[in-house]
Amino acid sequence: MSSPSVTAPAGPSGQRTSVAPPSRWELRACGRHGHATYAPHEEELAARLSGQTGAGQVWRCLRCGDFVLGEPAGTGPADQAPLVLRGKALRSAVMRQRRTP
Repeated sequence: MSSPSVTAPAGPSGQRTSVAPPSRWELRACGRHGHATYAPHEEELAARLSGQTGAGQVWRCLRCGDFVLGEPAGTGPADQAPLVLRGKALRSAVMRQRRTP
């Protein structure tokens, strides 16, 4: 499955180029498996990973970085937070999974 190309703005030479939009493997994984939110017991870390909106409390997803409305999926000491794949490691895992029958 290839990404659709997008026409970029004209550069210094006046030519337009076709570029593929960046792929966000993290968003694909969160869309398929759900966001990985975690509330650490350490107050300073919890404050950095959470926020308050008019709709309620939000927690930052450890995988994609988006803020998610609602209670976190897990809680506990920071050193016991789930390890989630991101970036190249996540892409490699997805590609490896696709090749396996």
